[in-house]
Amino acid sequence: MVAGPLVVPAPAPPDIDVLAATFGLDATGAEVVRAATRHVVVFPASRVRTFAVPGGTTGPRQEAAVAALLADAGVPAARRLAGPAPIDGWLVTAWREVPDVDRDAVADPATLAALAARLHGTTGVLDPRGLVECDPLGAGLAQLEVAIPAGRTTDDELGILRRAATRLEPVWAAAVERARALAAAAGRGDEVDEADLAVDGGAVLHGDLHAGNVVIGRDGPVLVDLELAGWGPRSYDAAPTVAFVRWYGRPDDDLDAFDGAYGAPLTARAREHRLDEVWALWSTCWCVANRHRSAAMEDEARLRLVTVDTGEAPRPWALR
Repeated sequence: MVAGPLVVPAPAPPDIDVLAATFGLDATGAEVVRAATRHVVVFPASRVRTFAVPGGTTGPRQEAAVAALLADAGVPAARRLAGPAPIDGWLVTAWREVPDVDRDAVADPATLAALAARLHGTTGVLDPRGLVECDPLGAGLAQLEVAIPAGRTTDDELGILRRAATRLEPVWAAAVERARALAAAAGRGDEVDEADLAVDGGAVLHGDLHAGNVVIGRDGPVLVDLELAGWGPRSYDAAPTVAFVRWYGRPDDDLDAFDGAYGAPLTARAREHRLDEVWALWSTCWCVANRHRSAAMEDEARLRLVTVDTGEAPRPWALR
């Protein structure tokens, strides 16, 4: 699980002028574009955006480590400028904007799969020892440490999420262990089934791979929001696509499109090993932690809590 609980900062997220001074940015036209558990400010004059999360978590340092690894490997992903820096009880990182983003372009399942294949193919040969591990359940529970002081989530609702995490912990642990065993066998020079390696093997994962975390820039699609990235079982990067079909009402064709572009039945394996449920729990915890932000988020949190509790969605999920 995530090392150490999140600490809710007081009084407020870092001021724009403080962020600008810390990172040497031009504050002209700067604005807050997301006021949630991950507080995001855009500095258009410097072509930089900052991400702040409550202090007391290792997440930003892990994100920075993965970003450096992906930069060295040439994977098209967000590039860190500086940080994490502790500011007013928050940990803040600064990231370069992707050049010439097409705001109307949306990554389809084939694009997501192609990015996953490149990411996994580049990093799957790395020795997993010493690499930051992807930990979606720990990240989800850490979100609840933010939700509790906000006072909008009942003990019964917190119990639903914690029981789900307990139920899914062996599911995630088994997937990680399969990846570790394959990595160990390959490292020893043992004969390894390539089909198993393609879907169960380990690599650096994005950890939250859906269309909202990919932007289409001047040089093509780029992975952004690496907050959950780390080493783990490859099929987990297909879990959001499976969850979007299962809970958001996306067409089944998305699964075939993803697997076809990836070159292996990644979504099938994610379904088989219930990794879509792992991702859904992380996503639900995030939504619950941010439910006070709007009426729509509150409604979505209630919907997801019912889904996690019963295994059935009364209606399609909407927010990402």
